[in-house]
Amino acid sequence: MSGEMLLDFRHARGAANRILDPLMPIAYLLLTILLNVFPLPRLGGFRRSFEHAGCALDRGYSVLIFPEGRRSPDGTLQPFRSGIGLLAQQAEAAILPVALIGLDELKRNHSRWFRSGRLAVRVGAPIPYNLTATPGQTTQQLQTALANLLKNT
Repeated sequence: MSGEMLLDFRHARGAANRILDPLMPIAYLLLTILLNVFPLPRLGGFRRSFEHAGCALDRGYSVLIFPEGRRSPDGTLQPFRSGIGLLAQQAEAAILPVALIGLDELKRNHSRWFRSGRLAVRVGAPIPYNLTATPGQTTQQLQTALANLLKNT
């Protein structure tokens, strides 16, 4: 999860309504305990988060990462950050490309509730760990796979 957003939750700041700020630490606890999220900061300090993700992979957990590094304002695929390739290479893990289709429309319409038929999830073929690939090549392979999943919309 966005490290900056999770930090705001933890320190009771940044709610849409100031009255809700005191509830933010509760949201932080619920997210981290029930959903098992951990911070993945965009701006710095991500080494510790990558170590945590690697340990989770070593323990057999699946780790979900949005490799663009930021939310797309219009649903177009943004350039991927190379950290996803580095993590996959260091953990010697396969990558499963998953495309979420329709979130940009919900964001544009300011919809707060998900309704049936508006969202689609497309799952691509797993990208196996490649001993000879560089992290950059692995990142590019994932970006190409996701672009292909999104073309079929």
